[in-house]
Amino acid sequence: MEPKPTVFNSLTREKEQITLSSDRSFLSWYICGPTVYDAAHVGHARNYVSFDIVRRLLVDYFGIPVLYQMNITDVDDKIIQKSFDSGESFTNIARRFEADFFDDLEALHCLPPDVVTRVTEYIPEITAYVRKLMERGYAYEAASGSVYFDVEAFERSGRHRFGKLRPAAAAAATSVETRPHAGANGVDPPSLEQLSVQEEKRNPRDAALWKASKSAMEPGWESNGLARGRPGWHIECAVMASLVSCAGTTHLDIHTGGIDLEFPHHDNEIAEAEAYFETDLWSRYFLHSGHLNIEGLKMSKSLKNFITIREVLRRWNWRQLRVLFLMHHYQTTMNYSEESMTHAAAVERTIQEFMRSTEAELRAHLPEERHRKPTKVDLELLYQVLPATEATVRAHLSDNFNTQDALQDLLTLIRTVNLHRHETPGGVGYATLHHIRSSVGRILSCFGLDYDVKDDVASQGGAALASVEPWIQGAVRLRDQIREVVLSADANTDANALKESILVVCDEFRDAVLPPLGVRLEDRTYPKPAIWKYDDPAAIQADIEQRRQAEAARAAEKEARRREAEQRLLKELEQGRTHPSQMFLDPSLYSQWREDGIPTHDAEGRELEKSRVKRLLKEQQRQERLHRKFLEAQASGLLSKLGMEP
Repeated sequence: MEPKPTVFNSLTREKEQITLSSDRSFLSWYICGPTVYDAAHVGHARNYVSFDIVRRLLVDYFGIPVLYQMNITDVDDKIIQKSFDSGESFTNIARRFEADFFDDLEALHCLPPDVVTRVTEYIPEITAYVRKLMERGYAYEAASGSVYFDVEAFERSGRHRFGKLRPAAAAAATSVETRPHAGANGVDPPSLEQLSVQEEKRNPRDAALWKASKSAMEPGWESNGLARGRPGWHIECAVMASLVSCAGTTHLDIHTGGIDLEFPHHDNEIAEAEAYFETDLWSRYFLHSGHLNIEGLKMSKSLKNFITIREVLRRWNWRQLRVLFLMHHYQTTMNYSEESMTHAAAVERTIQEFMRSTEAELRAHLPEERHRKPTKVDLELLYQVLPATEATVRAHLSDNFNTQDALQDLLTLIRTVNLHRHETPGGVGYATLHHIRSSVGRILSCFGLDYDVKDDVASQGGAALASVEPWIQGAVRLRDQIREVVLSADANTDANALKESILVVCDEFRDAVLPPLGVRLEDRTYPKPAIWKYDDPAAIQADIEQRRQAEAARAAEKEARRREAEQRLLKELEQGRTHPSQMFLDPSLYSQWREDGIPTHDAEGRELEKSRVKRLLKEQQRQERLHRKFLEAQASGLLSKLGMEP
């Protein structure tokens, strides 16, 4: 039996199997969306891409339907402050940054939410919710008109427990609304405004449900008999999730967000919703994504390591960033750095190259080659390697969406298949390769990495499909160049030179015309036809440049060896200019010689030892070979070509 998906539930601190509720045929999922007052950063990307992967796995891999709700906090202290500082209305600020946020999600290839709910669109529902909490004795109105959740009343009821996610933090909390700020000399004293808020609370843990306006300049609403004001932080999510994701019941299935939201935000959400419904279980599962550090440090504008999503995508593409997140479990703390991104980019390149090259290889197979008799390698891959990989991948993904180990299994499979493709005689059969590629592609698609969708001009070569005009121009230019080479040849044209000229034209088409269109053409050993595939134009050009540099280096090395050999030849020829019988006729060394020019006595008239004469004879024999070489070079005209005197 195939393993069912389990998840680490922050509520129970245990792994639990994900199941559908008895009262609905889908998982209702609420994710905390952004407060839209500034550009989204890479930490946001980690959270939303990670849960996009989990969502895709639930729906596409495990076949569990999901309805996905996201809120937008479009009124908040930071938005209001930005409005005061800039003079721009808070509504315009919120809508502008909301549009940017959804553009960023689209650029990251995250699926859009099924439902988007904005705080300002749910003011009547929020105030009605607050009123019901007051009627049940779980909330009270202060003299200022603000309304607070009554934690002690909640706990005294005997039905509820506050701080389910972080009990220790909830017990130790002095205030969940106005935490002191760290100053240069320790902790700054609270402001008068903070003191007044703390003083009107019955308990420091009581969170604001409704914040009365401090002035007419602040955005505010009068609704359901409450003082003019706006919602508190936690109640907005509790209300919108209750009204939408609970789908007419008293519970939703999944609630997610960053780990920093566990307390106070999610713990207060839980308490407020459970008080409203008088239930002890509002959300069945709570999932939290881990922190993201920048070069080992917490991201902060003060540390100047605040990186927006758009800044990241100017340096890296969305696939590489998604692979980085896949390489880390979504609940663990991870590090974003140049090193980690370089590694992720290399992994993504391996995956992309496998999908592109196998697509091209399958396309290049002739029909009569597609159903060959399976080899031992084909059968081993189909019946052993692939099923084992599929089983371990499913086991990992079923275990709290363990994408990092599942990804490693896929990479191991890719390396194994590539090894047989490139080094095993006969390679991998068409049917086997097609089956493996389909399996790998399906899993990658469930990760949000679909390499068979030609919708990304930059990274998938979609530019090649954007217009036929560049193709027509390139084909006409190729034809003109080949015609020029052929028609300019005559009876005296060397056949090899003609062949070389045509190949140069073909290589120019491969290296200059096709890359800007996002097409990589790879030559194979004749008579095998070339294969082509879509790819990033910049990546193709970089590979061409690398190949040219390697060819230039080889040519330079070859030229250096040629010059070295020429210098040796010049030295030998110059040495061989002397006739063997003349090489020892130096009176300062010898006084008597044989007829063949070998010395018999030294300059003082002493007879040379036989061993010395023997050595001289060997030297003369070597000179005879050099002299013959010189005479041959002289007769052939080589001396003149080398610039030597005859």
